[in-house]
Amino acid sequence: TSMAGPHVAGAVALMISADPPLAGNVDLIEEALMSSAVGLTTTQNCGGVSGNSVPNNTFGHGRIDVLGAINKLLALPVELKAFYAEAVGEKVNLYWQTSAEVNSDYFEVEKSADLNRWSSIDRVAANQNAAVALDYTSVDLHPVNGPNYYRLKQVDQDGSLTYSKVVTAYFKKEGFQMKVF
Repeated sequence: TSMAGPHVAGAVALMISADPPLAGNVDLIEEALMSSAVGLTTTQNCGGVSGNSVPNNTFGHGRIDVLGAINKLLALPVELKAFYAEAVGEKVNLYWQTSAEVNSDYFEVEKSADLNRWSSIDRVAANQNAAVALDYTSVDLHPVNGPNYYRLKQVDQDGSLTYSKVVTAYFKKEGFQMKVF
């Protein structure tokens, strides 16, 4: 409808900004939105469809839950308790902790300066299966001046993968700076 269309377009834009590789993956975005929607019912029947069913002709699949859809898509196969980055001296230290792992193979640390182009800077072997807290670290020896964005790509033994949330470390290199206009 004329009211639902802009809401869905905004939700899709938020989802793609949270996970840029989603761009163009219409089926996955649609499934995440529908499965995370908060189902709403009514006593009205419309077009022969009961208002007590979901979806229905009054509320469709229900109210959009963008955060629920994003969390569904970005959930790691491991339970990630913490992930952060810290600029120290001439490098950025990355730390993360898992509380459980099942069939995990490795973590790939990815970096971006603009949240659009990502590159791998490290690969860290996972513990595969654990029910206890495990600590992991990585180091970026070549941070760029300004914000450095990092995310974890967690790859399972079957090859499936998921991404963590993005963390940021601000790095300021001392010395000569040139601005070109």
